[in-house]
Amino acid sequence: MNIIQRTSPNHTRGRDAQMPELIVNHITEGAFPGSINWVSNPASQVSYHFMVSKAGQITQCVNICDTAWANGTSNNPNDNRANRHSTLPLVRKRNINANSYSVSIGFEGRFNETGGTLTPPQFRAAVKLYSFIRKEIYKIWGKVFPISRKHIVGHYEITPKTRPNCPGSRFPFKQLIEELEKYENKGIKHSTLNAYQTTNDEKSTFVTRCKYSKTNQSNQNCCNMSIPKRFQTINDIEKNLPWAAPDLQKLINLDILQGNDANGKGLDLTIDMIRTIIISTRIAQNLQI
Repeated sequence: MNIIQRTSPNHTRGRDAQMPELIVNHITEGAFPGSINWVSNPASQVSYHFMVSKAGQITQCVNICDTAWANGTSNNPNDNRANRHSTLPLVRKRNINANSYSVSIGFEGRFNETGGTLTPPQFRAAVKLYSFIRKEIYKIWGKVFPISRKHIVGHYEITPKTRPNCPGSRFPFKQLIEELEKYENKGIKHSTLNAYQTTNDEKSTFVTRCKYSKTNQSNQNCCNMSIPKRFQTINDIEKNLPWAAPDLQKLINLDILQGNDANGKGLDLTIDMIRTIIISTRIAQNLQI
């Protein structure tokens, strides 16, 4: 599967310590070249992580570790995009900007022409892209993304008042999920203990690790690095597990988590230890312990 890179300037670096919990499907309401140009224009203030043409071409516009501007919500009760209007329990419960915990896909099309149906090439590309996104989430965040209608959703379910026809009533959610299950069961299986095994036809130009340099924050600075078995410094964690670094840095600043020096050298943490710390910290915060 080949993924073409076309980085959009319309994104927020990082995910505000969140990880993807939703794959949100959109219809672009325009032809593919124009839609790509639109999300590449800073004035549009819009972007998707991925876009899929009617011919099945997949283009990535925002790094999966970053926040695209595709299906934002607010906590303002008077806003038509308020979380409380969502038909998804997850969105209402989280009550934060849905962009921060979603991966967005824009499919070429117009609702008044297609009602949200996909071309056969789009359908096949969508199944492979869903699988690819699941593998990337596992590699980066260590979590298995559910193959579930509760997690593979439409924009209309997040902001029904402003986007009631996105991606459209004829979008094939059920068929896509069924095909995704078949596709992964044929040999692209996951394990909660081991990383996904990628078959040859699934190799792409997309990178699988979010590692930024100070001068360039685009995908060009990501690299296919294996995650270390143990992390000694906060810098190691920030480079390899960006979702965990903010919480761990707070604990270091509070002297709750200590290494051999103030910079966290010698933390000696495994990824499982980091997950446990993050989960425990967030539970304590929610319970106000």
